[in-house]
Amino acid sequence: MDLQPSTYDATLDELAPPPYQTHRSISGDSMLKPLVAASIAAEEVPSAVLALVSNLVTLYPDSDSTFSSSMLESCAKACSEHGYSLSKLLQDTASESMAGHTPIYWAIVNRTPTSQDASIHKTGLPGLISALLSYTSPLTERTILDIRHGCLAASDQHVFQGLRLSPLFNPLSGPQAMLLGGAIPHDEITVKYPEDEGEFEVKFKIPHFHKRMRVVQHIALDLIAKGTNATAT
Repeated sequence: MDLQPSTYDATLDELAPPPYQTHRSISGDSMLKPLVAASIAAEEVPSAVLALVSNLVTLYPDSDSTFSSSMLESCAKACSEHGYSLSKLLQDTASESMAGHTPIYWAIVNRTPTSQDASIHKTGLPGLISALLSYTSPLTERTILDIRHGCLAASDQHVFQGLRLSPLFNPLSGPQAMLLGGAIPHDEITVKYPEDEGEFEVKFKIPHFHKRMRVVQHIALDLIAKGTNATAT
């Protein structure tokens, strides 16, 4: 297989702001409480939702799926009762509270790496990222690019591979869906870094390789290494 820079790189460069930086909430709230729809005026819902989500991704980036989902569910109910779309609010990069990115971007950038990260492709995405992905879907193309940008900024290959296994982020094409029964193949991509800072090693484990090549005739494996998004084909 040939390893080359991903075609997404040029598009990602167009998203602002590109430098890696940790965005922190200015509210200083130490307690995060679910929204109560009845106590919020309709016109205040967008700002209230984004303020809560901003605190969630900056102050609680390592929260589990139960806590994250409970917060986002309260946002979903508030939006529903007042005629707003939570999915659209979570993908509005023009919001000042999100500093030009989506909440998922900040959840990826702000999370704390753990010793369990190498198993993300088997155990599932971290709680907050998983919950945000669910409540943000369906994703726009720009949001998908912003999520990729977050993985690049954090050089987070493990989360990126977990995202590649999610149909919400990486839906199968028609022929692949028919061939694999709608299940995204668990292509295992392992990136290792030798002592030479300018090099990295990549190992692939591709299930149903021959069948996929005969029918689809193309397999693209995206990975992140050294802050670069590369594609092996």
